[in-house]
Amino acid sequence: MIGDLALVVHVAAGAAALAIGPLAIRNAALGVAEHRAGDVLHGLVAVVCLSASVLAVFDWSRLWFFVPIAAGSYAFALRGHHASRRRRHDWRAVSVRAYGGAYIALTTALIVVSFAGTPLLWLLPTVVGVPAFHLLAHRTATNASAPGSVEGRGASGRTRLHW
Repeated sequence: MIGDLALVVHVAAGAAALAIGPLAIRNAALGVAEHRAGDVLHGLVAVVCLSASVLAVFDWSRLWFFVPIAAGSYAFALRGHHASRRRRHDWRAVSVRAYGGAYIALTTALIVVSFAGTPLLWLLPTVVGVPAFHLLAHRTATNASAPGSVEGRGASGRTRLHW
């Protein structure tokens, strides 16, 4: 009963995190002052990781590896959350990379469950996501430190992100 409830919570929180993740990453990249999407992503990843740990306890011999993966995934979300709250000079790039890492973990978990017999496919989120989030973070950091801009804002006051 508890295991079934943990699975339902795990799937629901994971689906919600996959839905809100792109908004949290976008807001971090653009330096949007409102950080609710990042707060929600952080909370949802925490629920996913906690429920994964509960699932692991119920079938330890088969699912023990959920615990270290959950800890690593949560560490990414927590790092992004702290960076967006503290707003130090490189907070946007740090948030993009950290939220991106959590999103890669969520996407990888979805692919592993959906395509259990194809381990090479499991690498796809990492192979695609790491360079993409690194590039986005680099461009975010470059735009934030451009001469004449304040946190990537142009003369109009609107946030800009050049590709």
